[in-house]
Amino acid sequence: MHHAHACRPTAISYLVGRSVLVTGWLLIIFQSGCSGGEPVQLADQAQATPVNQIATLATPASSDWPQIRGTLGAGMAIGETIEPWGNDGPERIWSAKVGAGFSSPIVFGNYVFIVHRNAGGVAPMTAELLFADTGKRVWRKLLPCKYGNGEMDGDPGPKATPAYNDGRLFVYSPAGTLFCLDATNGKTTWQKDLSADHGTNNGFFGVGTSPIVCGQKVIVNVGGRAAAVVALDVETGEEAWSVFDDRASYSSPVQLTVDNKRVVIVVTRLHVVGIDVNRGELAFKTRFGKTGPTAVGAMPVLIGDRVFVNAAYNVGGRTLALSGGEKPFGDDGYHPKTLWSNQDVFASQYSTPVLHDGMLYGTSGREDYRNGSFRCFDPLTGTLKWQQPNIPVGHALLTGNRIVLLDCQGNLRLIDATPEGYKQLSEFKLYDLPSKTIPAISGGRLYTRSDGINATLDCWQLD
Repeated sequence: MHHAHACRPTAISYLVGRSVLVTGWLLIIFQSGCSGGEPVQLADQAQATPVNQIATLATPASSDWPQIRGTLGAGMAIGETIEPWGNDGPERIWSAKVGAGFSSPIVFGNYVFIVHRNAGGVAPMTAELLFADTGKRVWRKLLPCKYGNGEMDGDPGPKATPAYNDGRLFVYSPAGTLFCLDATNGKTTWQKDLSADHGTNNGFFGVGTSPIVCGQKVIVNVGGRAAAVVALDVETGEEAWSVFDDRASYSSPVQLTVDNKRVVIVVTRLHVVGIDVNRGELAFKTRFGKTGPTAVGAMPVLIGDRVFVNAAYNVGGRTLALSGGEKPFGDDGYHPKTLWSNQDVFASQYSTPVLHDGMLYGTSGREDYRNGSFRCFDPLTGTLKWQQPNIPVGHALLTGNRIVLLDCQGNLRLIDATPEGYKQLSEFKLYDLPSKTIPAISGGRLYTRSDGINATLDCWQLD
């Protein structure tokens, strides 16, 4: 079986001599291959299909993967059964060439959608809709986009993962423009330059937080003055509300219900905030993170009405209780209770752990320090159950009682989710070079993406 390989960058310069990893991508400066050269083309098999051959786009099913880390951002593949694979690894169904970037694929119905950076001189952002079972192209749309907008530039491509909802695709560019595309044909329904509207600085290496959809609102961790978090109407793009004052992190929001209120939890540059979705009011804020050359890339994890957050760079992990405090959630003077906080249990540059039977599982550590380990811990008490050393930092996704882990070195593992100890069922080398994009799982298939200007999007059979 032939396997895809990422291209080899000719030179890499690390931020302050120490790379920063955020939300599935590495803050590095690619000194070649970021602009100029010939446009990257899709594989010959991926020819455009007439729009009238598209099936009706239905509401996402439980098996769909419509946003970053799947439904509700939980990293959970609902209803999927994955068996251990043999020495030859899982079967690769198809592979399509894509350009640079670390944006994850999303899956809905029989379609997979991805954005990447065209290698042409104008370097537009390319949006591709493919058939999920064959990899053949349905449509392609080039979106105007500027790169190198962050404080340290060297941006290799889009990092924010799109979101799908009710026939709409929401794409957030590295320069802070939010596009709403018609999923049937790729036409732009509306677009908003959130960076210009709210005076953001786009972080170290451009925008990397992903939008999510909450009802009739698309919510974005923008990072502007008096507009750290912004909600837009999904149909018109008109601003519904904006709140708080903080720069953006590279973490993406999650939503939940607390005391009958629809709430989004957002990790901004230096805070964790809770926002009432309907009223656009700040329910709480609590300090989290550190100033300087640091970044928060992991998403919040929900454990009932508890929230776990984590970051590297001497920040560590923390669990907040959102109810049961002295004052009801959202009342004046309300503040969540910190159940525990330390740097020892779980602190990752970009990994978000997954929840199974009350325990969290994932990789802690820093990729540039090569000190990654796979861990199981109790998020309510901060008790470390066990750790397996020498597991590179990567992305964990839950399927039933098993975890699919794709680490930053391109290794794919299948692991039992048990607090009794580390039990690996299968391992396979998917890529010879790094793969730092969060995978997607849908319909018994795994969708992965390699790094580099000549990357590939690959579909693997898992069931």
